[in-house]
Amino acid sequence: MQSPLNDLSSSSVASPSKSNHANSCKLLCCLAASLTMVGIAALSVLGKDTHLNSESPAKNLVTTALHPESGSTSEYYKQDGADDLVTAVPGLLTSTCSDSPTNCEFPQYSGYLLANENREIHYWFFPAEENAPSKPVFIWTNGGPGCSGADGLYTEHGPWKALHGNQVAYNPYAWTTEVNLVYLEQPYGVGFSVAPSDDDVVTGDQNAADD
Repeated sequence: MQSPLNDLSSSSVASPSKSNHANSCKLLCCLAASLTMVGIAALSVLGKDTHLNSESPAKNLVTTALHPESGSTSEYYKQDGADDLVTAVPGLLTSTCSDSPTNCEFPQYSGYLLANENREIHYWFFPAEENAPSKPVFIWTNGGPGCSGADGLYTEHGPWKALHGNQVAYNPYAWTTEVNLVYLEQPYGVGFSVAPSDDDVVTGDQNAADD
């Protein structure tokens, strides 16, 4: 899959006439990331010292190595959230964008939040399509734990709907018509929150809180 992380010098999905809206969305992106990390840290403090399911057979679930060296970050992690701007959606059926209040010209950000022990948690942030600064920020994680947040994005209430033939359509029932929405793939080892091949992957509420 082609990385969604693109340089801001590339042409953006958002039109130039909406630069003020884009700037507000960047601030919301930073706020959403901060709220996410604060919430996860709070859960970690309130949780127990041991993993809830340390004997889970889900260990070694992911075999793709993300970090070549212990303690390092991958090339996909960006310190500046603005660098996570998505500039294109492959396979998008633009004919479906007529149902979008912005004709699908809303900004979106996909990248990684740095958790404990340099673990990279994949997120996808969609500002509300209209009046984003005045709308609440929702953080969505699918259940399990161990189910990718992308399921909620592409099959439930995200602005994109996955179709057959590697195509994507706009979802007119997306929650982003009312709220700013952050999707997380958690805990570490789920979806694009890829773990090294030599790392034990255990899914559970405590693991999600620890990350």
